[in-house]
Amino acid sequence: MLNIWDGGESVSVEQIPSKRNVKHTSVMGSRYATGLSATVQMFLAHQPAETHQLRGNVTG
Repeated sequence: MLNIWDGGESVSVEQIPSKRNVKHTSVMGSRYATGLSATVQMFLAHQPAETHQLRGNVTG
């Protein structure tokens, strides 16, 4: 899956179908804005600290 960073959200723009039994799919244009998303975490890791404002909570 290929996502891009759109200001404050990760947006799904492309994916290659898997031939394996376990698959992860996403509707093109899906937006992920919480820190629960691995793609959001990856993009935020490369942003200045002052831009790290997440929506949603991580509870455990």
